[in-house]
Amino acid sequence: MSIFQLRGNVGLGLLLGVAVCPLGCGSSSDGGGGAASGGSASTVTAICDANQAKFGYDGGAEQSYALKGWPSLYGADKGSAFRLFDRFGLGQYDVVFEPELDPTSSTLPGEISDAKPWPIRSALFADATEQALGPIRCVANGSGSTLARKGDQLTFDLKHVDVIAACGDHPVDGQINLCFKFQGCTGFDGGTAAGTPWVLQPDQWAGGSGAWQVDFQDGSYMRARTTPSPTGPMYWALIVTSESGPYGGQVFCASGGSVEQAPGDFGYTVMHLTQLGAIDCVAGSGAAQGCLKGGPI
Repeated sequence: MSIFQLRGNVGLGLLLGVAVCPLGCGSSSDGGGGAASGGSASTVTAICDANQAKFGYDGGAEQSYALKGWPSLYGADKGSAFRLFDRFGLGQYDVVFEPELDPTSSTLPGEISDAKPWPIRSALFADATEQALGPIRCVANGSGSTLARKGDQLTFDLKHVDVIAACGDHPVDGQINLCFKFQGCTGFDGGTAAGTPWVLQPDQWAGGSGAWQVDFQDGSYMRARTTPSPTGPMYWALIVTSESGPYGGQVFCASGGSVEQAPGDFGYTVMHLTQLGAIDCVAGSGAAQGCLKGGPI
């Protein structure tokens, strides 16, 4: 049984444009436990158009999210991973699941066998606006949630969903400081999170109109929203850490802070993340169903 990770941006708001980076694009590294397999037949009835995701939470009206393209196969901590980098909106989802692959197909979603639904180990769905993160919905290992393929779309049946209304619901002490400099930031004070020194710094990043996508060298990643200006407020951030890294897969968030430019002719961006929180998913009483369908970029 292979383990895959489907990861990408989901939510409402502006697109994260990689080609348009007024606050800088770059890389500091280049000089510039699962449930049993199987499951019953899926009861998900949602049908997605191309480049669309739809989710209904607790029997409520469906919420629609715009997509742009299919995920690509990407190596991750738990094996190979499907990761969606289509930068559609301000939120984020992260789904770890155990599929059986179709050896005759080399493209998504056909790579995932449609023989039956496959168990989801964990899932995170974080809605966002330009200036606020939440609600955040998640499922933990053993929830009984599944992911299936129907034709050219993926369907989700999420059970025991935990709902965190806002980052501040589970506060932790500390402040995370991030340095965006092509050559790295030797001696930079990364701050602390929940009493632990913060040692991760950006390895690759893209920031456009205040929307940030940041990858750390150990496989952790961050999605964030700041002022579109070089200096000003940090509105929110979501950091999903690598299970093989120093924070063991912990998910952190921030609902405050600032962004600034270091002085000098070649000034670089520095972020200070404050009002930290931790997303500790437990078995909840919620449910969600939905679909996801990619398309031409």
